[in-house]
Amino acid sequence: MKAELLDIMPEITDRERAEEFSDQLENLLVEVGGIFPRADLRMRAARCIRGLLSPVSRKNGWQLAEYGGDAEPWGQQHLLDRSVWDVDALRDFTRRYVIDGLDDGGRELGPAERGFWWSTRPASPRRAGPRSGWPGSTPARSAGSSRARSG
Repeated sequence: MKAELLDIMPEITDRERAEEFSDQLENLLVEVGGIFPRADLRMRAARCIRGLLSPVSRKNGWQLAEYGGDAEPWGQQHLLDRSVWDVDALRDFTRRYVIDGLDDGGRELGPAERGFWWSTRPASPRRAGPRSGWPGSTPARSAGSSRARSG
């Protein structure tokens, strides 16, 4: 499965952006739909994803069910708890989708204290310690001082 990334050009209007996002979301839901063996589960999963992407303030079972048109959350709870579908396939699909969206030509992305750091070199499995771009990996120098500041 290879889903097209939700990538929208900045030169278009808000309405065109919303329509393009909607079309790309539908394509993504079609790709993900193959993971759910029954049509009712596919529709419920699509409503759940739309609810998670919606402006609903609280993303709980009741709110998502109401946003999706259900009066009660039992259907959402059934989807997430008791229904049969391939959880590992959805995890793998999501992982590939996110990695494809973050791929920008060989740079490495990793967590940092505040946000993310980037490294322009490929990661070495043998290298220990912080990589380039990690906060604190190189000492900061104050103006006029040769001593490193501790951070």
